[in-house]
Amino acid sequence: MTPASNGAEDIFGPNASSVMTLTRRLEEIPWYSAAWDPSARRQAEHDVLAFAKQFGLQDFAFHWLTREELNGFIARLDLTDDSLWHHLFHLPEQVKTRAEQTNRTAYVTAAADLVPERIFHAAFDGAFSAFKDEGNALSYAVGTALFVGGVATGWEIVADESADPNPLLALLPVLELGYWPIGLFDNKFYLI
Repeated sequence: MTPASNGAEDIFGPNASSVMTLTRRLEEIPWYSAAWDPSARRQAEHDVLAFAKQFGLQDFAFHWLTREELNGFIARLDLTDDSLWHHLFHLPEQVKTRAEQTNRTAYVTAAADLVPERIFHAAFDGAFSAFKDEGNALSYAVGTALFVGGVATGWEIVADESADPNPLLALLPVLELGYWPIGLFDNKFYLI
């Protein structure tokens, strides 16, 4: 083991290698760079479907929001109406419980401090570039990045052979394409 990996283990615990791989992946996401660009939408839809199937959600249509729709959509957005959020909402608590069971709470706490620092500026810059004229969309987009990054990293820290696979890893390909998966409302998955 190299000194660098020993340092990472001190911070992130026994799964430091997978946590560092995930952190690098999050840092390299071109946050929201493909917003409004239709070129890879088919691939994004395929990836969203694979992600949603983990939660038993598969019978829905896709709706790609336009600039004109975005502000009104965000203003009306209520996560309690999001079929997907009902599943995602519990993930942080699952990470916390698993951290306590595996004595990895300190590692999750360290990641909660470090990971947002490592992705915030890139996520904010990408969101600002894409949504600076769309009001509240900017903060919601950054919040999406921080939630996905934070919970996915926490999940990696507490994972072991008996743990379920990290459910947020399946969402990363959509983000890596530069799109924003917003949520599932009224049997439509909304994206930008």
